[in-house]
Amino acid sequence: MPLQLFLWFVCVWFLLLPVHLPVTGLYQYTITDLIRLRRHLLGPPPAVLHLHPDITYHPRWRYNHRGSRRNLNSHSSTAIKSIWSSSRRPRSVSRAVNHNVLARLSRSANTSSSDNTPLKCALLNVRSLSNKGHIIRDLITDRELDFICLTETWQQPNDFSLLNETAPPGFVYKSQPRGTGRGGGLAMFFREKWKVSPVSTPVSSSFEHMVCLLSGSIPTIISTVYRPPKPNCNFLDDFAVFLTYLSTLSSNIILLGDFNIHMDNPDLPLTKDFTSCLDSFGFLQHTTCPTHSKGHTLDLICCSGVTPINITADELPITDHFLISFTAELTLTITKTPRHITFRNVKNINTATLTTTIDSFATFNINNLSTADDLVSHYNTGLLNILNFLAPLKTRPVSFTVSAPWFTADLRLMKAKGRQLERLYRKTGLTIHKELYNNHILHYRDSIATTKTQYYSSLITANHGNSKSLFTVLNNITQPQDALPPHLYTTFFCNSIMSFFTAKIYNIHQHLDSISHHLHTFADLHPPTHTHSLLFTCPLSQNSPNSSRNPNCPHVNSTLYLHILSNPASLLCSPSSRPSFTPLSPLELSLHPSKLLSLHLS
Repeated sequence: MPLQLFLWFVCVWFLLLPVHLPVTGLYQYTITDLIRLRRHLLGPPPAVLHLHPDITYHPRWRYNHRGSRRNLNSHSSTAIKSIWSSSRRPRSVSRAVNHNVLARLSRSANTSSSDNTPLKCALLNVRSLSNKGHIIRDLITDRELDFICLTETWQQPNDFSLLNETAPPGFVYKSQPRGTGRGGGLAMFFREKWKVSPVSTPVSSSFEHMVCLLSGSIPTIISTVYRPPKPNCNFLDDFAVFLTYLSTLSSNIILLGDFNIHMDNPDLPLTKDFTSCLDSFGFLQHTTCPTHSKGHTLDLICCSGVTPINITADELPITDHFLISFTAELTLTITKTPRHITFRNVKNINTATLTTTIDSFATFNINNLSTADDLVSHYNTGLLNILNFLAPLKTRPVSFTVSAPWFTADLRLMKAKGRQLERLYRKTGLTIHKELYNNHILHYRDSIATTKTQYYSSLITANHGNSKSLFTVLNNITQPQDALPPHLYTTFFCNSIMSFFTAKIYNIHQHLDSISHHLHTFADLHPPTHTHSLLFTCPLSQNSPNSSRNPNCPHVNSTLYLHILSNPASLLCSPSSRPSFTPLSPLELSLHPSKLLSLHLS
């Protein structure tokens, strides 16, 4: 029974539902109403929509391009009247910049200027520069690098041959070999136009580092770091001290190096502690891609106050580390070292004009010149004026390059072929092209080593017996570049050095004068037998021939020569006049000066 009542109730509810629902009209549209809803035809909205105030009907506005002067009209709005003005409101002069009140700075003739240019830097763990110097040199030249830091150069102390080979024309370098053991070593190559100065830092036993300062409106510190892979419990403490020192030098710091810390695994304890140490000093680590052939991130770029851009990591066949390159916007001081030559274009002198000018000069009345000196002066002055008129002195800047006579045409073709293979590999990314490029670079490296060996062997053979030429070749290969950076070759710096040594010599003379005064006082108390010097002699043994002269002389192991000159400053005048002093024995040092005077006088 309840089930039948429920079924009847449902049926009645369905029958009465259209009557009780007020929105039934929404389902009853004609074709015309639907077309009007699509807004293809203009007209009033369907009347059924006005029965429901909760449903608003928004007409579609037509977009009119700005400045088209079209009125935005709809069926229910009136036209907006346009107001056009032919005059503009004058600009407030009080808020504008008046350049007339600014003073113009005078241009100085300094050789340095600040220029905000992008500095292209690179970092590479080269793992020994042996047989790789010319490849690194081509790398710097082809990629137009301004600054490159090398780690693990494996440079031996006082051996600069590999660094000289690596430096391209227009580049200088700073190096720091490892003091003991094999491996390690740091080097920086940069353009000589940058004003770069070395910075001395505290020595650390847990890692190697080298610091340079780039001058500018805001000095920039660039440091190269190499941390050996062997664990060292003092590394974090030493590195914190190192960062503290760098932070006191400048706010712009670029820290590059191979830290041998797996930054790709942030869960390692050393990685966490190292990252925390960088954060505490305000450094950001910008290397996010692998830098090693095994997929680890070991070579890092840590900066404070500088934001590097365009960071790339390129694989090279000569090492298992990638070349990390980036660009940094820095305001640096550029040292302009002008190199000019003066010349005369003698080849363009017209012979006929020269003959005519000399003839007119020869007809000059020389009767007023009475002495030979006047005639010679007239002759020299006249010819010099003719030369200045026909071929005046000209000055132009020049650039000097370091030649590589062993670089043959075959090597030049191999270098061009390597560039082609590199572009092909970068374009396709195929493994076969990568292998072709790597094999060609290795063959190019071996060919350079063989060609250099043959060239220098033939050069040594050709100069057999000529020691001067052989030593010149050896110095060009092994000796370092100029010890001073280019910006120190100035008149002010030379004068400062001269003033330093002048003051030092003056102080030495003052000291010698004071010694002379004491020696003269000593000589007055004990007059010598000779006019200029006293010679104190003590025999070496009892069997000495001089032992019979003074039996009271003690037996000692050496002879004392004590010269008292009347003018001690004369020691600096003539090297031949300098007396020779022999060291005193312990017995002689124990003697009182009064006892020394009792020794034999010769």
